[in-house]
Amino acid sequence: MDDLLECIFNDIKNTSAQMLRKFQRAMNDLQSSQTALFRKELPEYLSNFEFGTKFVQLSLEIKIIEK
Repeated sequence: MDDLLECIFNDIKNTSAQMLRKFQRAMNDLQSSQTALFRKELPEYLSNFEFGTKFVQLSLEIKIIEK
């Protein structure tokens, strides 16, 4: 019984804590990548195209709503 409790409270606890840290790092990397994409890379990419006034108007309305 003591071996079972030791396994539960030590090995599994330590393994789950390691998995949580790896997950948190991965989520942080994902969020950083998304931020870079939407704040820098996407606007630069879209600046290569010409959009009509309807798109610009819609884009401005979205920015106003976000503020």
